[in-house]
Amino acid sequence: MLNVIQFVLDHPVQSALLAGDVLATIAVGWGILWEAPEQPIERHRIATWLVIGGIAAETICSISLFAYDEMISQAQQRLIVTATDRATDADFDAAKANTAAGEAEERAAKLEKEAAQLRVKAADAELELAQIRLPRTLSPPQQEQLSNIAKQFPNTPFVLTVFNDPEAISITGQIEDCLIAGNWVEKEFKGGDIVFSRPGKNALTLNSLVGIYVQADVSKSADFGALVVLIADQLKTDGIAALSQVGAMPSNMDKSAIFIQVGKKPI
Repeated sequence: MLNVIQFVLDHPVQSALLAGDVLATIAVGWGILWEAPEQPIERHRIATWLVIGGIAAETICSISLFAYDEMISQAQQRLIVTATDRATDADFDAAKANTAAGEAEERAAKLEKEAAQLRVKAADAELELAQIRLPRTLSPPQQEQLSNIAKQFPNTPFVLTVFNDPEAISITGQIEDCLIAGNWVEKEFKGGDIVFSRPGKNALTLNSLVGIYVQADVSKSADFGALVVLIADQLKTDGIAALSQVGAMPSNMDKSAIFIQVGKKPI
């Protein structure tokens, strides 16, 4: 929860757009429910507007979020170019300073240090930009490693939820396949209002989270406490941001299972 609050404080625009997207999705869901034949005709009219308005709002929020993300990416690219240019200039100044004696050598050392720092910043910015653009994924060796960890704890029950986004749905499927290959038992979350249906697989309840959370109820801390940390740490080792949590779960969550909630990729 603290991580979610911090994200909202750090990214108010993206949080507002994500919230609008989620609310629009909820409106569409209610509209679909109210279009059922057994509903009163008055609700049918409201349902039509809920569906139309919800779809329009989802589209606007998604396009706005994409445009905002693109603006951030362009700003990062400008930072890379600026930092690289400054590093080149600093290298040139350092080369000139090396030809002098005495005090000039001290100046050259300072300039070289600045150039190195700028190169590190440029590399970090480039890496961060690449991580923003690339989807989260597990390579075959990483999937095998996660499955091997799961096999050490066979028949562990788990529940998945997912953010309604192709990238989040894809990494959720990879994690799901690894755990099932490790002889874990998937259970369907019955407490969610809106679900994502999949042919031949359990429906996934949709969430509005950012990041991945591996969770266990405090009543099961003796059984699952160390395990949720192990799974989250393995995902982090594989370059996927994940947080382990052990606490009091809401009443609509199955406390006898580990919950793995896959939200939208953090920016």
